[in-house]
Amino acid sequence: MKKNPMQAKKWGVMCHYLESNQNNPFRLVNEGAGVKTWDEHVNAFDVEKLARELYEMHAGYFMITLCQRSPYIIAPNATYDKLSGYPAGFICSKRDLVLDIYEALKKYDIDLYLYVPADGPYGEKSVALDFGITYDRYGGFKTNETFIRNWADVIKEYAIRYKGKVKGWWIDGCYTHVGFTHENLKIFYDVIKEVDENYMVAFNDGKTVTEQLVEQKENPKIYAWCPYEDYTAGETVFCNVYPKDSDIGDKQWHILLPIAGHDGLAWGAPKEIAYEKEFFAKYFNEVLEQGGAFSIDVALTRSGGFFENQRNFIKEVVENSNWWKNGKSGK
Repeated sequence: MKKNPMQAKKWGVMCHYLESNQNNPFRLVNEGAGVKTWDEHVNAFDVEKLARELYEMHAGYFMITLCQRSPYIIAPNATYDKLSGYPAGFICSKRDLVLDIYEALKKYDIDLYLYVPADGPYGEKSVALDFGITYDRYGGFKTNETFIRNWADVIKEYAIRYKGKVKGWWIDGCYTHVGFTHENLKIFYDVIKEVDENYMVAFNDGKTVTEQLVEQKENPKIYAWCPYEDYTAGETVFCNVYPKDSDIGDKQWHILLPIAGHDGLAWGAPKEIAYEKEFFAKYFNEVLEQGGAFSIDVALTRSGGFFENQRNFIKEVVENSNWWKNGKSGK
């Protein structure tokens, strides 16, 4: 099985950092800051605190959302500004939070991955139309080659800027019912790989969790969905998901699991942990020992920190794992 930097670091933390979440005064992750402009919001992020707390949890890598649903992005992008017609700093922050996070993580040898939606800013119709997304009379949207190539140009600008800094991309929302196919997703894959063949790419079609909940309750599995990817998206809400070689081929298998629950509300939620520590630790051990990589989704505060209960839970799980006790050898 082909190894990649994610597998070499064994495990990491995934977080949603979004205008609709951390900039929402009714959510705990807002920390009572109220509603700010997008630049004020992004400028409040303390990258040194983030890196320090990830290091204390022993994370090998960190994955963060560039954006999701809404048009707001955590880094400047001239291509995005041109296509959307908005001035710099309004939708794309003036601060390059990705580069600042990279510089802070580098001090602790923590790798960086980026979450990017395949369907772009579909949640904001006025912006999405500029990229080529179409909508029906009921608000449903469809992608097409015009949109995909425009969005690929946005991704390419980031790929060029972050070459040698970001290890890989986790591309979400690759749903067939909105127009994505393996072949048009290859446009994203090729754009990224043409910049740097060492970039790792995964596509999430959303079917994995649905099938686990509806069809595979007794024996859920992880599989490689798209031939044009390097590791499995691995989205799951169960601590008993393992791949078969026939399901993943030469792809690196990877698990992405929220610790706050078993539904869509669990992702990035500052809720109580849904798992008993011993049960979660057993699965964590097994994934690492079987050659998988394990990403744990947790809540992230507006200022770039983690909630104490989730932070301590993860730290204890890691420190009691065989990987940690054996000197992080993975053996």
